Order: sequence, then C-alpha cells, then structure tokens
Amino acid sequence: MRKQIAIIAVLLLVCLAGCSSTPKFPIDRYSWEMTTVQSGEKGSVIACSAELADRNEGAEVIALTCKAEDGYISVADLTDSETYTGEYRVTETSSKATIYEIKIGDTTGHAVTSMTTYHDESESPTLIISIGDYALNFQAISETTGE
Repeated sequence: MRKQIAIIAVLLLVCLAGCSSTPKFPIDRYSWEMTTVQSGEKGSVIACSAELADRNEGAEVIALTCKAEDGYISVADLTDSETYTGEYRVTETSSKATIYEIKIGDTTGHAVTSMTTYHDESESPTLIISIGDYALNFQAISETTGE
C-alpha cells in the first residue's frame, strides 16, 4: 500500500510540474521592437521597420516598441509619438509558447510569445500581437531588468 501511495505521489508531482502556469516566455521579460505589421485580411505586410524596408516594397516604414509589466501593456509608435496602453493576462502556457489575451483601448485580441528558430539555427524571442485587423510582429531587443 505504501508503494502505491508513493507511486501516486510521484506521478502527481510529475503532472503538476508539467502543468505549470508560469510562462516559459513571459511577455514582460523583454523590451520588444516591431519588425512587421500584417493586414489581417490578406496577411500582406503593410508596415515594417526601417531595417526590413528593402524586403517589403510598398510597406510604410514605422517604428513601434512594446513593453509589458504587471498586467499592463504599452505600444509606443515612435514615428508619430503616440502611445497605446492596455492590459494583458496569460490564458495558456506550454513549453513552446505563452498565449495572452490583451485589450488595448476598446479592442480585444491575443498575443503569443515564443522562441523563433531561424534557418541558420539562431534563435530569438518573438512576440506576435493579433488585434483588430492586424498582426504586429516584434522581436526582443533587450531583457528587462528585475528578471
């Protein structure tokens, strides 16, 4: 009987460890810089960072940054000095990604953080915000302090 209880306890601990609600890729661990903005309807790149302008002909060049902390998110448009603020909360975590529900102004959407692996095997933390008719793609530019 003790052996069965011990086995059940070990299995329970393994299950709980695998079902952690702590995000592996927390949105607030990094400061983010926009790479592209895609149209939700067609998926075409409608805006991009200056570094990607030569690869996205016809896309407007803009500069957006994103920061998140303690349930609050802000997206700063450095091109026209506008800042958009809202809230976020974790809805799902896994070993490969964290999914968030976000609300900026009156618009609700989703965000996902994960590690992107490139063709050359390099990796970079990635944030994608899908809100309204747009998908905003960000890459980490720095880890925030306090982590």
